Amino acid sequence: MYISQITNLQTELNQKEAKVSDSGWIKAITSGVTHNANQPFSYRKIGNRVEFRGGGNFPIAGGYTFLIMPSGFYPSQEYRASATVQDSDTTKKFIFQVLTNGTCKIIHNTVSSNIVWMDGQHYYVD
Repeated sequence: MYISQITNLQTELNQKEAKVSDSGWIKAITSGVTHNANQPFSYRKIGNRVEFRGGGNFPIAGGYTFLIMPSGFYPSQEYRASATVQDSDTTKKFIFQVLTNGTCKIIHNTVSSNIVWMDGQHYYVD
């Protein structure tokens, strides 16, 4: 009886430990993005939260797929956000989405010559 309780407890602890693991920062392998040399576009997963940092120059074309997240990093629901464009012109916008299959697409980008910073963007996998 006690052995099965201990086994069940160990299984539960292992599952919880897996949920809080940290992938560390991973430089994104992108399509069409020129990474900033000092702060390349990267992502990490801590528990069920995936976050981005760094940036680069992104393509302008709406609907363009610039990254496919690895399995285990897919959002539980579609995620859309705008990121900061390094420019004094506040009308310049970069809007992107992450689909539930891990595909990251540009929805709207009005600038290709300035860096887009992804710092602070995050979503959840469950």
